[in-house]
Amino acid sequence: MNKLESLLEQPTYVVLGAGASKAYNFPLWEDLKNCVLGMLKQELTTGEDVDRLKVCQKWHDIIVNNDALPEKQQQTIDHLIESNSKNRVQRQIILNMMKRVLADCEKKDLNSSVTGWIESLVKLYF
Repeated sequence: MNKLESLLEQPTYVVLGAGASKAYNFPLWEDLKNCVLGMLKQELTTGEDVDRLKVCQKWHDIIVNNDALPEKQQQTIDHLIESNSKNRVQRQIILNMMKRVLADCEKKDLNSSVTGWIESLVKLYF
């Protein structure tokens, strides 16, 4: 049994800091934010569903306004989503955009001939 398999045989908790997967081409908040803003702008330019456009405009404004604050006053993405989601649909729109960005990174990681970040983590610590 390899280290990863043995690790997964028992309850395991790994706490990673922000940026732990950056070396494996996963985005930090700044990059993720810019990708999501790009998706929101695309939706605002090409979208036709009026209700969805309102939600996209809202998220765009929330992110841009947060970004305009002094760094120490800016909220994390988790807090922005939690404090600004009035309903499940509003929350899901922004989460789905973030998932698309991260899924593309995961797909590239899985298709890479380089060992993925999970396997590298296991080799380093277990």
